Amino acid sequence: MSEQEHRSLRLAIIEYLNGVTKDGSLSADATESLEVAVQCLMEAFEVESIEKCAEESPIKPLKLPVVFHTGVQVLMGSGSNDPAKTVPEDVHQVAQ
Repeated sequence: MSEQEHRSLRLAIIEYLNGVTKDGSLSADATESLEVAVQCLMEAFEVESIEKCAEESPIKPLKLPVVFHTGVQVLMGSGSNDPAKTVPEDVHQVAQ
């Protein structure tokens, strides 16, 4: 992967984890721990703000879980006929 691809992945992960802290799916302690982890990742990867993650996201308007789900479908050879789950042709080419 190129340096830009690494940075894009880092930003997408930080953005995803930050979203998890806000969705109410974790206990208060777990949310606080994840918030600290996000801050540590931002510092380690020299990300100035969560807003910067969203602005620089290369997968807009998609979110990381959708990209992950699509990747799993491609790797598993899913032949879904559901248009919402259809993988663009260029994604198939990248996976090969």
